[in-house]
Amino acid sequence: MVNKRDDASLSEEKDSLLFDDELVFADEDDELTFADEADQAQDAEYSRVPPWKVLIVDDEEEVHSVTKLALNDFEFEGRKLDFMSAFSSIEAKKCVEENGDIALILLDVVMETDDAGLKFVENLRQGEQANSMIRIVLRTGQPGYAPEESVIMDYDINDYKAKTELTTQKLFTTVVAALRSYRDLQKLEEQRQEIEDIAVAAARFVPADILRFLQKESIVDVGLGDQTQCEMTVLFSDVRNFTLLSENMTPYESFNFINELLNKFGPIVRQHHGFIDKYIGDSVMALFPNEANHAVKAGIEMQNELKEINAARHEMNQPLVKIGVGIHTGKLILGMIGEKERLEGTVISDVVNTAARMEGLTKRYKSPMLISEQTLEELGQPIEYNYRFMEHVKVKGKTQSTSVYEIYDSEPQEVIKLKNTTLELA
Repeated sequence: MVNKRDDASLSEEKDSLLFDDELVFADEDDELTFADEADQAQDAEYSRVPPWKVLIVDDEEEVHSVTKLALNDFEFEGRKLDFMSAFSSIEAKKCVEENGDIALILLDVVMETDDAGLKFVENLRQGEQANSMIRIVLRTGQPGYAPEESVIMDYDINDYKAKTELTTQKLFTTVVAALRSYRDLQKLEEQRQEIEDIAVAAARFVPADILRFLQKESIVDVGLGDQTQCEMTVLFSDVRNFTLLSENMTPYESFNFINELLNKFGPIVRQHHGFIDKYIGDSVMALFPNEANHAVKAGIEMQNELKEINAARHEMNQPLVKIGVGIHTGKLILGMIGEKERLEGTVISDVVNTAARMEGLTKRYKSPMLISEQTLEELGQPIEYNYRFMEHVKVKGKTQSTSVYEIYDSEPQEVIKLKNTTLELA
């Protein structure tokens, strides 16, 4: 059973709120004045500034009226108050759901139940749509139902006031403090969002995968010389005869042409659990940390995607595009190189040189994709791709040669059949 305050108690609270600070009204002898143009301009300026939204939650109509009257002329940082009223915790919950920018809640405890206000606080702070931004000032006329010490410790509220102590001046001070706190939280949230946006933007320049391998949570934690050794598969792709293709393009068209290709190839790399290490003009260098199969599948899909691009170019009577893909697997150093004012995440190893050499050899053999012996060994058995041995090559600076294999799953079926009849060229 909810205990209600008697009329005398309510009247006493109302008197305390309204008259302790002596609200003065104009009498008949006071001269009426009208706002001049400056006042009107100021009012127009205020109308463009959104007010602070304040939700009054109390089951007694007079509490709403008295609060609005006491704060009628309130203004903080050039913004007035916009009052909303709820007469139960259920109404309050709905109001919060419909208004995402409420700054302050003046909340009663005892409403439809003895602890309705406290349960509302729990739901607001810890529910499915938890909100930690809104400032909550608990106002109670029955402190026995909500002892100050236990409530302030057990519930995430920002202030506790007995209604009998809330004079107009104290209410003013309480609201200013709450709004100032809300404003500061808003600024912190904006700064947090800016930092998050910067981190997302930075990931386009320093892949999150590099941070993960370096065991860094953020780009701000990365330093010159940070490095780690690991085994990866490196994929190089390059547009054949790009110089010849670009002769009939303006610089603007060349730029768009490269971006068109990269916009197709980047998602393919990510889909197959790789990441782009760098773009070198019309070339792509991608890293695959888990399986060599991922790199090979990505290379095949890149070639297949190119078929669709070429179909569109054929319709527009544009020259067709060809790419070569080279893949090699081995140990490398991944880390940050450069100097303190300009860092870049990359990998350093002769594995990179060998992958680039594989790609270069695709021009000699007019082959879509070449992989090294080391990559072939990582594919497992049985190998699910159409492949054949091409030759043994020596990479510059290496004493031992490596075997080169062609992967031709992206070729037309008739070409695949012909190549399968000649599995070794040497």
